[in-house]
Amino acid sequence: MLLWVITIVVALCVVAALVPFATLRSCIFNHCVVPSTDKTSFFWLVTMPIIVGVAGIIGGGLVNTYLLKYFGDVARYVKAAPLNVARRQEIREKGVELLETLMARDADGKRQYDRIVVVAHSLGTIVAYDILTHCFARLNTISDLHAKVLKSFQQPERAKLEDMIRRAAGLADGPAGGGQGGAKEPPVPYSVEDFQKQQALCLKEINEQGSPWIVSDFITLGSPLSHAEFLLAADMDELRKAQQRRLLPTCPPSLEYDGKTKLRHFTYRYDEATATDPLAYRIPHHAALFAYTRWTNLHSPHSAILWGDIISGPLASQFNLRIEDRDVNGIADLAVLPERDSLGKVVNGKCVPFFSHTKYWTFRFTPQAAAPHHIEILRNALRLKDR
Repeated sequence: MLLWVITIVVALCVVAALVPFATLRSCIFNHCVVPSTDKTSFFWLVTMPIIVGVAGIIGGGLVNTYLLKYFGDVARYVKAAPLNVARRQEIREKGVELLETLMARDADGKRQYDRIVVVAHSLGTIVAYDILTHCFARLNTISDLHAKVLKSFQQPERAKLEDMIRRAAGLADGPAGGGQGGAKEPPVPYSVEDFQKQQALCLKEINEQGSPWIVSDFITLGSPLSHAEFLLAADMDELRKAQQRRLLPTCPPSLEYDGKTKLRHFTYRYDEATATDPLAYRIPHHAALFAYTRWTNLHSPHSAILWGDIISGPLASQFNLRIEDRDVNGIADLAVLPERDSLGKVVNGKCVPFFSHTKYWTFRFTPQAAAPHHIEILRNALRLKDR
């Protein structure tokens, strides 16, 4: 709607620049008599068309520079047109192929990388979300170890994470709360920081048990996924239905009731001989990637459309786990540009930057000055010193 309004305004400005304002004004007020040396006539004859024309050029420039390059690409990627769908699938395949290549073992059976961090910006966050979704669905059942060895493994870290999610949703142990009956206890909330620490332990656990999945972090910058309810679905209800059907992974991942353990899990049984043991080796379902991959989202709250980042926003309300009308969040939503306190107020009276959508990683470096807030946040999210 904004693009249409600006387009119409620019078109009117271009047409208005060609209108003989001086003649029209004289015909309206002076019965079509135009004074030859009147200063007002010069304004309407020359200055006014120039002002209107320049305004049209500026408006067109803003549309081309700040709107079409970002809003237009996002709209094109998510629109379900035949050519778009084919191109989107091609992009997914290339991305999955790249990740699988990075995760593969060499001729000596060793991996070249300890972990993979996926950082994406703007439309790239939707592309990366697609790639991670499809890649994990291909690898979730794979292990480098023999089946007989896997049967003997225990997964205490995975069990702790599942228990953390169940308790945050108010699901008690056993069929009364962990089953299909719904939440039966007051929720026990956790911090996202604690959740992400447990995710890291779960990732380490499945890597030791032969899983090739080593994507430890997914970092989104200026993500339009904050508008997923109309970009990826028709509305919020349809988005939630797609998440419940595991077409779109949530963070934490969706849970499913297991009649043997009498609990809800984001994993399913591997061996019937150990089916009743909640600590026994289990396989994550195809949409459980955010049990092992931490999701950090940097966004810049906007003001007056072009100040801040109108494209971005928090992701918890779109991609958290909803169980029995209770929301459980595992995404670290961090507001930057400028720095804000816990209440969302700007710190030290700093100004919201103009169109901060492309400024999440930029700053003017000086040896003496400390890195700005948004760079420190990005560095912490990358966790480059982690092993």
